[in-house]
Order: sequence, then structure tokens, then C-alpha cells
Amino acid sequence: MIIKVVSFNLWQGGLLWQPLVEFLKQQDSDIYLLQEAYAGTKSKIEPRFRTVTELTTLFPDYDARFAAFIGDQRSKEGLVDNGNLILSRWPMIDHQTIFFDVNYGVYDHDATKDFSAWPAGLQTAGIKLPAGQTLFVANLHGPVWLEGSTLTPRRENMAKSIDYWLKGKDLAILAGDSNAKPDNPCWQLIETPHFSVFGNQLPTTFNMKHKDKPGFATSAVDVCLLSPKVKVLSAQVLSQVDASDHLPLVFSLEI
Repeated sequence: MIIKVVSFNLWQGGLLWQPLVEFLKQQDSDIYLLQEAYAGTKSKIEPRFRTVTELTTLFPDYDARFAAFIGDQRSKEGLVDNGNLILSRWPMIDHQTIFFDVNYGVYDHDATKDFSAWPAGLQTAGIKLPAGQTLFVANLHGPVWLEGSTLTPRRENMAKSIDYWLKGKDLAILAGDSNAKPDNPCWQLIETPHFSVFGNQLPTTFNMKHKDKPGFATSAVDVCLLSPKVKVLSAQVLSQVDASDHLPLVFSLEI
């Protein structure tokens, strides 16, 4: 069975909202793993603060699951839960949120300048494929730290959590925004057999049209790890897409 997967950091719920919506619809993917999705409830706020409501309406035939990592308190929009969103063409089971070290909490967004202490984690689920198999997916958003090669304690916790989640899974996909460079020592801590789709090949997964500083902004922080029984038919970073400060990852996989 061949499936299409898109992994994409939406950039604060979708700062480039219309291009983002057009891109997601055009992809017609089987599975979307989306980071920085917002679940605001006020009606008179920008669509990007209602990512979950807007995209579940846009994809009515998909199973949608949201994992709130952060209570993002804003002076204008109020409390806006910030986290990851999975959209699947097929039903999902066993939806969970795995925090690396810091659990969900409410933070004053307007007063925050250093986001390195904010929660981060994995959104996980099992997807029931038409042939009867269960495909396990993990939607990653790693802890923020602007030096991507440093092995911080939080990145060590991230790697250990990924390793624990991968164990015993023959059909598994982990993708998302790790906030760590490919050369970060944290990746060497994952002992469970897996395949890193891009390895160290990518110069960046950021959209440099929206980055005005060199260094970390030229890093390949968006990743995809697969269990051995998942075969990669194609893997792309769509550098021409201008819908976020990240670039979308698009995969064709054989299960």
C-alpha cells in the first residue's frame, strides 16, 4: 500500500494563512502531521488562531486529533492552546501526548522573549489502514534552543522519548520540527533501529524568505524517521512553497 504524508510547521498557526490553506488542499495527502497549530475559541480572531477549527472544517472527511502542548495566553486573543494536529484519511486510535520533560502549562506570550523553557513533545496515534494494519505515527515538536548542535538536557530527553516510542513498532513514522540540527549528538542516543529519511543531506528546512539571520536559520531541523518495514518511494523538501517560515516535507511511502 502506498500512502502520502505531509509534515509541516505552520508558523504560529498559519501567519501566511491563504497560501497555507491552498497548499494543504492541493497536496491531497493521506496524512498531515502539522506543528504549531492553534485552537483558539474566540470567534473574532484571525483564522490562524483557530487552526484546528478551520482545518477540520476544510478536511471534513479526515479524522482529526489535536494535542495541546502550551496554553498560549495573549492580551488580544485570550488563551489559545498551541500544539500539534494530525489529519488522517483513515481512523485513528490510541491518541496520546508525550511530553519530554515539561508538561502543559499556561504562558504569557506577550511577555516571553525566551521560549526555551516552554513544553515540547510528541503527539502519537495509531492509524487503522484499509488492509488492516496499524500505522503508528508521531508528530514531533522539539524544545526551542537557538544553537542547533548543542546536546542540551531537553534534547537528550527528546531523544530518549523518541527511542522509547519507536521500540517494538514495525510500521512507524515520526516526523516534525525537532529544533535540532542533523549533527546534534541527541540523534545518536536513539538506539532502536530506524531510518532517517534525509540524514545529513539537507542544507536547511527553513523558508529563507522569512529568515533574516544566518546560522540556526539555515539548519535542517525538520526530520522524518521510519521503522525498517516502511519503504521510502520519494521524499521531498518543497523549497518553492512560500506558506510558512519552514518548508514542507512530503513523502510517498510503501507500507
